[in-house]
Amino acid sequence: MLPQLIGYIMIQILKLSSGEELIGTVSDFEVEGRQVIKMDKPAAIIMQPIDGQPEKFGIGLAPYAPYAEQNSIHIMPTHVIAIMQATDQLKNEYNTHYGSGIITPQKPKIEI
Repeated sequence: MLPQLIGYIMIQILKLSSGEELIGTVSDFEVEGRQVIKMDKPAAIIMQPIDGQPEKFGIGLAPYAPYAEQNSIHIMPTHVIAIMQATDQLKNEYNTHYGSGIITPQKPKIEI
């Protein structure tokens, strides 16, 4: 089961057995006694080369199943091989385009 935090939206990355990596707000529930993972506003994480630097790659986000009703998908847990916490930078990028629009400010560096 996924960690349950009541009233808290968990933005997580799911790596599927197909190799796809998705980011979105994740929750779980049961249907007829079987666990199902629900992901709202899913986006696929895509590696893309950086212009002018073919040896370096950046990360892009693309809508995943944008035609799905209520922009929500259900995934059987047997198809998930890893669940990861997204970095603040990736969460901010996701929230800017797909999520709440709330950006986590960077912590100021304290120099002594």
